[in-house]
Amino acid sequence: MGDMDPGVALTFDDASLDKWVNLLPLFQKYNVRATFFICTGCTDSPLDRSKILALSDAGNEIGSHSVHHLHLSQYITDHSIHDYYTNEILPSVQYFDSLNIPVTSFAYPYGDQNSQSDNFLSKYFQKIRGICLLDPSEDGAFLLAIPRIPNPHMIGRFLFHCWIQFAGIQFSKI
Repeated sequence: MGDMDPGVALTFDDASLDKWVNLLPLFQKYNVRATFFICTGCTDSPLDRSKILALSDAGNEIGSHSVHHLHLSQYITDHSIHDYYTNEILPSVQYFDSLNIPVTSFAYPYGDQNSQSDNFLSKYFQKIRGICLLDPSEDGAFLLAIPRIPNPHMIGRFLFHCWIQFAGIQFSKI
């Protein structure tokens, strides 16, 4: 990890804009920043746009989570990864561009990813968030992936431990 200090990446997915905006005073109180991965297919009202701008203006990152929250693996069964990018991701990025919000991160809906999509999307995004179920130090792990922990108590300590090691944080007991 180089000279970076250990930390936690706090992310939120989908389009719970009301709940997220209600968290802003708490985030501001504790100087917390997060990344909000937003599905743009259900955020087209002027009120939704103002909430997205409020999240961004408070110093949070806005990332793409596609337009319609489709499973990548199902989509590319009938289409290509390029079609997925053109129809699901690019319109999302363009929506945020129209709000003057730069997007450099993408989170796969359902964490549904593969090496082909990782390689393709790494041309367009600085950070890609998926689910890491294996020890990231193993050969073949995609280095731009930010592992996700839906709920550490539900998925077991092994995955949580892998994520903690990946993030550069060491605990003597987990």
